[in-house]
Amino acid sequence: MKTISLKSFLHYFSRDKRESKKFCFILGAGASAASNIPTGKELAQKWFEELKIEILKEQEFNEWIDNKNIDENNLAKDYGQIYDKRYELDPKDGFDFLEKIMEKSEPSIGYAMLAQILTSSNNNIVITTNFDSLCEDALFIYTQKKPLVIGHESLAGFIQPNMSRPCIVKLHRDFLLSPKSKDSDTRTLSEKFKERLEEIFENYIPIVIGYGGNDESLMGFLKSLNYIEGYIYWFVRNKKANLNDDIQELLKKKDQGRIIEIAGFDDLMIQLGNKLGLKRLDNDILKVAEKRAEKYQQDFENITKEANAAKETKKALSDIVSRDKKDWLYYELKAAKEKDPNKADFIYKKGIKEFSKSFELHNNYANFLMDIQKDHDKAKTYYKKAIKLNPDYANAYGNYAVFLHNIQKDYDKAKTYYKKALKLNPDDALMNSNYAVFLHNIQKDYDKAEIYYKKALKLNPDHANANNNYANFLKNIQKDYNKAEIYYKKAIKLNPEHANFNGNYAVFLDDIQKDYNKAEIYYKKAIKLDPDNANVNGNYAKFLIVKEDLNNAEKFIEKAFSLNKNKDKSLNLELWFYCYAVFFNKHKDSRENIVKLLKQGITSPNWYLDDVIKAGEKLNHPNINDLKKLAKQISSID
Repeated sequence: MKTISLKSFLHYFSRDKRESKKFCFILGAGASAASNIPTGKELAQKWFEELKIEILKEQEFNEWIDNKNIDENNLAKDYGQIYDKRYELDPKDGFDFLEKIMEKSEPSIGYAMLAQILTSSNNNIVITTNFDSLCEDALFIYTQKKPLVIGHESLAGFIQPNMSRPCIVKLHRDFLLSPKSKDSDTRTLSEKFKERLEEIFENYIPIVIGYGGNDESLMGFLKSLNYIEGYIYWFVRNKKANLNDDIQELLKKKDQGRIIEIAGFDDLMIQLGNKLGLKRLDNDILKVAEKRAEKYQQDFENITKEANAAKETKKALSDIVSRDKKDWLYYELKAAKEKDPNKADFIYKKGIKEFSKSFELHNNYANFLMDIQKDHDKAKTYYKKAIKLNPDYANAYGNYAVFLHNIQKDYDKAKTYYKKALKLNPDDALMNSNYAVFLHNIQKDYDKAEIYYKKALKLNPDHANANNNYANFLKNIQKDYNKAEIYYKKAIKLNPEHANFNGNYAVFLDDIQKDYNKAEIYYKKAIKLDPDNANVNGNYAKFLIVKEDLNNAEKFIEKAFSLNKNKDKSLNLELWFYCYAVFFNKHKDSRENIVKLLKQGITSPNWYLDDVIKAGEKLNHPNINDLKKLAKQISSID
């Protein structure tokens, strides 16, 4: 046996980072000691003392020691026999004990480094006699990479020598799958494992850490191997380590063993990681945790606000939140549940007073002020407060971008905030869909808009708003009406109680399909769902004009004007056009108002006005050519 320095090994380990040179890690109980999992030696000592003091009579205890040749100076060697005796009355108690001590363990920094090595290099296989889940836990926590875990010999067939995914092979099974602690179970290795491990050792150089070689299964297998790629690098905590006879025999065989002294598993992994140029992960871990918490909270909010979510589900969510101490989410869910806008406003204010630093609550209150209270000046103030409280909160940027786009018509600024939101959270389906709408309606960049529509739907195929927005794009820009109808229907299926989704599909049935009976059903449903929706009322007025129900059409035009209160100038432009087309004698100022809005740059691109012009012709409009000219200016996409 030859001893080499850790420095020499580290140089060899990282030299040239050749693809052909691959290492696998053989881990024993010593590797898990820093993660507060007792070693085999410590467990054997504990059980031995329990047998001696609490369980067996003195004569019975001494007879057992003699019969089994238990070496009190090396209890680790007799781990299996001690385990058998300790849990001979009920082996399940042994499983339960092991499960309990391993379930709450957290991977030490050494395992964090190992996880990075397994995912960032071709050294991606761990073979272990341990039952614990520290390797896979570390991969989940620190890399979000899912490993192939072979926790039972029946899964051995899935082991391949050239896998791209990290692989963890548990020779004595996982602690949840009846782990092998009995002496008879650890004497031999499964034939299924032997076959696959032979292939691994033909391709991977073994690094042995924290393994005492006291079980006959793995040690017997290693001793039987005719070929191992390179040397076996066996790491010990001190030069005077008492390597048992089996280890010494293995390392002397054909001079294939090299012993390296280390301070411990964590120390070795840190130095290996440094040689591979790994970086620290604490900031990444915090960001991942924050994103998970944010998504968790967002799911609570979304379900509470979904019109088609069961009342029982909404109540259940509210109950779950109320069981914990009050936080911003408690007030958000309480406000969302309140049907009276003034009471909801009071709840938001109370919540913000109590949690003045909650950027989430400021953002949601701003949404409420914009959508429900229509207090746009105040909404702007709270969006800015939310962003100031957390300059990295993507939702606030995204919502403020929508506000600047739809309410303030500050398109340059809106674009800046859309981009900032997507930079912070590029995988948010709604943000991608909203930006696609902006590119579509404002920037007229249809190619780019389609990219973002498709990305939104790829991220979340069941996002109702994204389906509705893409349907509008397919109808108005691509003129792919068959496909548009599929997405309109899907949006309504996902959220059947959404007024705009029903209203948009009604317009499609009216203008494109000419299915007036079906269109009227959806118009009426949309108005029933949201009677104060100015846009839906205006669209229904147009439908009634085409239907020649002019008395009711005029009522809905007046209602739409009253509800809109000049906030949406595009809608006002459409309404004045309807007045000029069919109520020209009553609304003498309608043409003047149309021209005034057009001069301000207000249009309603892709709006279908041909049927309204035909209605005007039937009523002997005094200047039909002028009406057609104005219609072209209003609906032009240029």
